[in-house]
Amino acid sequence: MTGGGRFSGTYSPVAGSGRTVGERQAPPEARPRNTSKSWPSRSRMGWHGYCGLCGTMLDFYPRWLSERLGHAVEPVYFATWRISSWQPPLEPAEREVVTQVLQLRKDARYSIRAFVVMDDHVHVLVQCRRGEVDAVIESMKSYSAHRLREVHGRSGAVWQHESFGRPIRGPEDLRLRTEYIVSNPWKRWPFIEGYPWVWEAGARARRRRLAAAS
Repeated sequence: MTGGGRFSGTYSPVAGSGRTVGERQAPPEARPRNTSKSWPSRSRMGWHGYCGLCGTMLDFYPRWLSERLGHAVEPVYFATWRISSWQPPLEPAEREVVTQVLQLRKDARYSIRAFVVMDDHVHVLVQCRRGEVDAVIESMKSYSAHRLREVHGRSGAVWQHESFGRPIRGPEDLRLRTEYIVSNPWKRWPFIEGYPWVWEAGARARRRRLAAAS
């Protein structure tokens, strides 16, 4: 079916669309646009920063919160680094040193949401300014390595040069990564009763720690 005027063209029924055969559709440029400043459309972007059109992971989640709260919301990163391949695994006392560095060292550039210190690697959820995550990770690695040399006599490169800081894509990704971190020791050693070198911020984490101590 054809027709004249602005909306001319051939039309066919669309299954499940609710339109009848021959119903005309406005071209994209004539359709009303959503000019509101609400959450981005879920048909174009998922809740966690994934664009279904181009397949690109986006970081609109912190930007959206920033606009609503009126101040900058720094993104969260899932950071990982490993012990050097020629170094022996971290002993419990050495894991305690790294834990103290992560918990007690004050640095205005970042805040920590969760971490675990394993015998051969470290996972940290760190919140910092966009573009500073590499420097923040390097700072944590450098100071913890210094303390391990100073207190326990380690020598040489304690940590591998490579480290990774992947941005968290939204609330669900944050929840999954937090759960991954706090459960990491039990995946490695299923029968341990407690693991003192894992930490999570927030009320839920406090309830978890109290339940584990009781």
